[in-house]
This record gives sequence, C-alpha cells and structure tokens, in this order.
Amino acid sequence: MLFCLLYHKILPHINLHTPFANNLSLFEKHCEYIAKNYKTVHPNEKLTQKTNLCLTFDDATCDFFFFVYPLLKKWGLKATLAVPAAFPLKRCLEPLDKRLAYSEKLLFNHTVKNPSPAFCSWEELKQMADDPLIHIASHSFSHSANPKSLSVEIEESKALLEQTLNQPISTFIFPFGNYQIYPQSLVEKHYTTLFRIGNAANKDWSGIGGLVYRINADHLTSIQGPLTFKKKQIFKAYYFLKQCKRYKPIYKKALAPFI
Repeated sequence: MLFCLLYHKILPHINLHTPFANNLSLFEKHCEYIAKNYKTVHPNEKLTQKTNLCLTFDDATCDFFFFVYPLLKKWGLKATLAVPAAFPLKRCLEPLDKRLAYSEKLLFNHTVKNPSPAFCSWEELKQMADDPLIHIASHSFSHSANPKSLSVEIEESKALLEQTLNQPISTFIFPFGNYQIYPQSLVEKHYTTLFRIGNAANKDWSGIGGLVYRINADHLTSIQGPLTFKKKQIFKAYYFLKQCKRYKPIYKKALAPFI
C-alpha cells in the first residue's frame, strides 16, 4: 500500500493555535522513525510490496529550506514540495526570524498578494530541486480558492516552475485539496500525478479515480503520528470504502436488469 502524508509548516515553537504546523523537535524524531521503518518514494516511482511512504509538504514556506530539508538529508528521506509559483522571491536576504514571523501570519487568499519572504526563494528552491531527495510539484500559481484564470493556475504555474528550475514538473497538488475549483479533467491534461486530501491509503499511484489521497500529518502528538498500526488499518479501510462508493453506480446499472 501507499501512504501519502501531508505536512505544512515545521517550526521550533508552536502552540495549539498555530494552524497547519508541527513542532520541530518532535518532527525530527518522526523523521528518524520513518527512516528506520519505511521506504520513502517520489510520485510515480516503483512501489515495493511493503508499505511505501510519500512525504508531501504544502506551500513551500521558508521553514522547509531551513528546518525540514536538513533533516531529509540527514535521514535520507525523499519528499515532495508543493510550490505556489507566484510567491517565491528571486533571492531573500531577510533574517530568518523575520521570514518565519511572516510565515506564521500567513492566511492564504487574504494576506498573500505578491512574492513574499515567507516562502522559499527561487534560489533556495533551485538548490533543493537539484537534489534527488526533493521532488517539486505545482501547488497552482496563486493558491486561490477563487482563481481568476484556470490556465494561469494550472498551466502557467507549471511553465514558470519548469523554466526557473530547469526540470519537468509532472505533479499537481490541489490547493485546499479542492479538485472541484481546479477541475480534474483539466489538470490531467498537463500533469501525470494529482494529489488531494481525504485521509485514505492508496493501492498505487492511480489513487482513487485518478486522485492520490493524502493523510493529514500536521500537529503530530507522537513520533509515529498517523502511522500507528490501528490508524493504517483505518486508512486502508477508507480506501476500500471509497472505491466501493465510486463503483456503486456502475454495479447498480449492471444489475438493474436482474432486480
């Protein structure tokens, strides 16, 4: 089975009111646990018969470069970084504490209007993109819940990432996990792997109905996080339930002549 974990910010200090975040010290122990127990994979890599993990990080805030990336290198973990292409600065020389302060105050669709020091710069993204441990994905252009232009969000984000990072971009991670605002049929024309949210496991990279499900891993309370035996069984059950629900109309139509 394939379990895809969803993370956002990783910060030295968080509280219960810090949205979409994990404490750095616990996250480091979490990384060690993963490295000792699982194989991590990039989108569309060949899966083993055992449990495979795909680690995904949304938004590319600067904490990823300064805190997460060093831990990934330390433990040899692969990760997918979802980048909203409108937000990186070319370079950023502001002190880290100020950049983190910007990051902690981020409210998408309200405060993010232009390239911001809260995010990884293009210079930092290029350094990571050249590392085999890091897979860059498009997270749309402006991370908007009300996009003015789908072609900009889907196509131009891909083009800008490819041009700036000098590598193909084949993965799209839906902002807010919403595949209705950004139509799946349109996104599939430009990307091979599409991620959503939904707290379910996957059999392979085809996911469920062409969408790979991700499991929330923000606000960890233990080193295992969502990877306990009990939780994994639940995520597997969700996969089979969602598959059954998806095929229910087909079964109903096929059986109609006999009932």
